[in-house]
Amino acid sequence: MSAPRSPWTQRFDRLEAALDRFGRLVMEWWTWPLAMFLAGALALTASLVCYPVENDVHAFGRDLMGPCEFRELYDQPCASCGMTRSWVWIARGHPLIALRYNVAGVLLWCALVWGGLVGFLRLVRRDPTVLRAPLVASGSLVTGWIVLYMIAWFLRISGFYPLD
Repeated sequence: MSAPRSPWTQRFDRLEAALDRFGRLVMEWWTWPLAMFLAGALALTASLVCYPVENDVHAFGRDLMGPCEFRELYDQPCASCGMTRSWVWIARGHPLIALRYNVAGVLLWCALVWGGLVGFLRLVRRDPTVLRAPLVASGSLVTGWIVLYMIAWFLRISGFYPLD
């Protein structure tokens, strides 16, 4: 016998069921898994096409980023400073270097690639519920990512988490 579910959990279950019904009305079952797969494939491909050059990122023999406009205007790093470099390094199997550039970038890349794998499995098995995470877990992951993103930026502009 399972423990009774809390009222909040029951509300989230009802919300998730309503979102499922709405999703089935407006799109085919494979639309969202395909979008997940494409987002993960794009993140992986983009991070492998780009390559690190000293403290910059190049793609197809050209400087990809150029100077940061936010840093040029305000003499402070933007919240996304180091995001692309973190993706390039994590895709190449160097997690410590990637974390040094942008912690939230590493988590975002991992979430996109994981989502791509889940989307691929759902398409192959023709089952949109394969490896389904509860709505609370997904919301917590997104909220945690936003908090981590802002903490990392605050530490960076405070001088505790500098870039090269």
